[in-house]
Amino acid sequence: MVTFNVVLVTYKNLDRSIKFIDDFLSFTNIKPGCIVVVDNSMDNFYFEGLRKHFFNNANKCTFLSLDTSIKKMCEIALMGDFNSTKIVIAQSNSNLMYAGGNNLGFCISQSVMYSKYILFSNDDVLFHNNYIDIRKMLTIFNEDSSVGIVGPKVVGLDGKDQSPFKYTSIYKRIIFPNIIYPFKLPSNNNLIHLDKCSYVYRVVGAFMIVDSDKFSECSMFDSDSGLYSEEQILSEKMLCKGYKTFYNPDVLVIHEEGGSSGDGYLNFIRKSIRLNKSSCYYFRKYKNVNRIIFLLARASVYLYVVKYVAVHFLTLLLGRIYHNKFLNFRKYNI
Repeated sequence: MVTFNVVLVTYKNLDRSIKFIDDFLSFTNIKPGCIVVVDNSMDNFYFEGLRKHFFNNANKCTFLSLDTSIKKMCEIALMGDFNSTKIVIAQSNSNLMYAGGNNLGFCISQSVMYSKYILFSNDDVLFHNNYIDIRKMLTIFNEDSSVGIVGPKVVGLDGKDQSPFKYTSIYKRIIFPNIIYPFKLPSNNNLIHLDKCSYVYRVVGAFMIVDSDKFSECSMFDSDSGLYSEEQILSEKMLCKGYKTFYNPDVLVIHEEGGSSGDGYLNFIRKSIRLNKSSCYYFRKYKNVNRIIFLLARASVYLYVVKYVAVHFLTLLLGRIYHNKFLNFRKYNI
């Protein structure tokens, strides 16, 4: 039986996806049975780019025969050998985003080559010191059969922690931060800093390993969650089944966050709305928050956006006023 497979969801990130797979196969201490790349771009340019890189003349590929349930999400999937590893490239019929794309990749990987564990990863992940100790992560599952998810230490390019997280109520997570802004800037108030192996509420979904049987038992990711709350919902579903999430800081990866969602003023607003709406969905469906509190949380999201836009333009206006005053001062005093 294969120990683990890898599922990678990409969206118009050809170079990143190729680099991630090349690096992972070079730096991991355990080779995966297969790597499934789900291309969410719906653009033949990216799909063909992946095919040409992994399946050149020396690496012939074949079309996969897909189940009817999978064909609803993906009609084309190619499989071939690359560096002694099975590679599957699947082109989704629509942008399934993180949750739907990973569910598709999981189903394909298990139909191609069943594995006990699945590594879900973003393509904007780098490996510290050109090494990744997958064995150290997999060992946790053998030591505690109740563990359903294992995540490593994930830091950004700035060296700051991006995982793990504790549970935080809807008041502390959404309502209060949105209402009191800009008197206090929003922050990851559920992010915790740990230097030792621990059970936690959840880890970041940029790089994590799940027990495939437990993942299936929990009905995989919730594809209705939108963006940014997928791993939080999965951890909650695991917890309801009696399964734990484990954080192992002895393994380190670097997350170039922003490679998938983009940067900039407008992207920040879009991301804030999606993040808050997704969190509201999580609290409503999985934490049984009553409708009044749910609506209050949703309203606070838009209140935050209005205030953020106002603060942004006020800052620009004041900056221009003081800049003009400075220029006039120099003009008459030089």
